[in-house]
Amino acid sequence: CSQGSSINSGSSCTPQCAAGYTPSTTSLSCSAGTLSPNTFICQANQCSAPTVSHEASGGACSQGSSIKSGSSCTPKCAAGYTPSTTSLSCSAGTLSPNTFICQANQCSAPTVSHEASGGACSQGSSINSGSSCTPQCAAGYTPSTTSLSCSAGTLSPNTFICQANQCSVPTVSHEASGGACSQGSSIKSGSSCTPQCAAGYTPSTTSLSCSVGTLSPNTFTCQANPCSAPTVSREASGGACSQGSSINSGSSCTPQCAAGYTPSTTSLSCSAGTLSPSTFTCQANSCSVPAR
Repeated sequence: CSQGSSINSGSSCTPQCAAGYTPSTTSLSCSAGTLSPNTFICQANQCSAPTVSHEASGGACSQGSSIKSGSSCTPKCAAGYTPSTTSLSCSAGTLSPNTFICQANQCSAPTVSHEASGGACSQGSSINSGSSCTPQCAAGYTPSTTSLSCSAGTLSPNTFICQANQCSVPTVSHEASGGACSQGSSIKSGSSCTPQCAAGYTPSTTSLSCSVGTLSPNTFTCQANPCSAPTVSREASGGACSQGSSINSGSSCTPQCAAGYTPSTTSLSCSAGTLSPSTFTCQANSCSVPAR
């Protein structure tokens, strides 16, 4: 009693307990040596649930706002957060530990087709909340985004794709004015380049396949076309050119005529499928005057 060890008749005892305990009554009256009620108990105080950032909507403890002495608080957090401890014990009004924190969950790196051998994110398999995943793909592929932000266990955007790289068109001597491939300056993976050359030239291959940024074969050449020998009246029986029916570009046709005829020129140059001059004539020889 706060009044001491004895209470005068007609007075009252004001109960008092140790820290963490509360009297079961507020007063005991003394009358002629008898207290009424004759005693009280010191009841262990309950613990108040702590107030925690990012706690669950129903409060920080699954047991509610008050925890009985001798019982425990099971911490709970909002979605995307994890409690820093699994339990807080209540003893006579005091929690131990006295609080906890709701820690933002890490994000798991996504699983992506054609991701790099080291995983989809350069940061590893887990990304801290507030940090970002830098996507990475296998050689020949490019990520569809440059970054995925992690916030409380959730990535935004939640994944990405590794897109097969396009192929760049080769640069080729004597290519067509519109470029080396009829499809344009870049070729989609899984498609093909159809080679095209300037007039008078023919591609060395009919197609180049694109697969994840690599052409196969990786280039081609524009080969100068040969020239066809002209058809000439009174040409030799072996044809108009001594070189045959086809003249390589950079070479010349040596004209030849049937007996009694002479070519109008001594040579026709072939350049990329075109003879210069384009033809000749076989002119009948003049006759020599006989001697007297």
